[in-house]
Amino acid sequence: MKHLYSMLLLAGIATLLPLQSVAQTTMNDMVYHGQHIYFKSDFSGKAANFVFDTGADMVYVDSTFLAGSGLKFSKVGYAMLGGVGGKQQRVKMIFDDAVFRLYGKEYKPKMAPIIQLKPILGDKADGLFGIQELVGKAIIIDYENEKIGFVNQLSAADTEGFVPVDIEITSNRIYLPVAVSIDDNITITGKAMMDLGSGGSISLSAAVANRYKLSTIKEKFGVTYEQGGIGGKSSSWKFRAKKSTIASFDINDLVLGYSTDSSGALSGKNDHIGLIGNQVWERFYVIIDLKGKKLYLKPNSSFNKESFFNTLGFAYTDRSKTLGCWVVNGLYHGSDAEKAGLKGGDRIVEFNGKDVKSLSEVEQEALYENAGEVNLKVESPQRKSVKHLIIK
Repeated sequence: MKHLYSMLLLAGIATLLPLQSVAQTTMNDMVYHGQHIYFKSDFSGKAANFVFDTGADMVYVDSTFLAGSGLKFSKVGYAMLGGVGGKQQRVKMIFDDAVFRLYGKEYKPKMAPIIQLKPILGDKADGLFGIQELVGKAIIIDYENEKIGFVNQLSAADTEGFVPVDIEITSNRIYLPVAVSIDDNITITGKAMMDLGSGGSISLSAAVANRYKLSTIKEKFGVTYEQGGIGGKSSSWKFRAKKSTIASFDINDLVLGYSTDSSGALSGKNDHIGLIGNQVWERFYVIIDLKGKKLYLKPNSSFNKESFFNTLGFAYTDRSKTLGCWVVNGLYHGSDAEKAGLKGGDRIVEFNGKDVKSLSEVEQEALYENAGEVNLKVESPQRKSVKHLIIK
């Protein structure tokens, strides 16, 4: 398998400093796994792992988690809900009854949609926590040490050494300016949504891709996700941009993508050019001042980490706890995985001779960078057939 990567370069940064100025703030433990931030929390009395998602505006709960929790709610209804992916879905909603507890604080969301989250993010995710309940606060995120804090007011000392960025907050979503230089001739500028619920880097909308004729990029890789988000199936192309600029920080050779969805959050039927996910934000200490409408950034020691193309040729969702397998969620067009016969929805039960249920999160993190030749034991979605595949 071809191992494609590059080194990210930061312009104008001489030293990388630890997050010291906010040390007086109470910082709470979080888990950063698979490019997502997880909270150990409580949903109406049941222990739960919720994902922090600034691309979401409220509290969402997973349907499988809820079904197994034994919780019952009297005030329920239905609404149409969309996201990344092409379709809107009719989902069940909990009204007023739910209680969400996090770091000693109690939140009572007016509504909590019940969604199928585990097929998108895996068994670890029991729900999403958006920023609606944090309006007026500042959010401090230390990806490197897996810490997070919420404060009512920032002081000048808190943001010393950080680079400020003006942000726009609309409908509980955060937007900021970004510039993406595809090559020496094409630079795309505009505002993008800060999406901490995205495990990607920068995702450009289909409208932007059409406007700038990004389909003419020669070296790119197409991928289709069976569960690209709440909206269902989603397709995009991955490529390497010459330079991506946020605030005063230039990131060279970042692997990013553009969508081909005709509907959904990345279709471009809005006034922003795309999303910025955790593969960008994990390189910084981040402070989001929702009240002051400022974002503060300071590079951490991970800023120069390598940006990889997916060397496996597929992406999977870890359903080892609930289904006993990994479910193939994304497949790269023309990849060795596709040529070997792997299909979206297939269930991987063994990876290089190991039962996938035995592979730790740390071992899984390393797979995309050090895969080499891969031997898979795969079951069809209905488990009516088994096949053994070798991906080189």
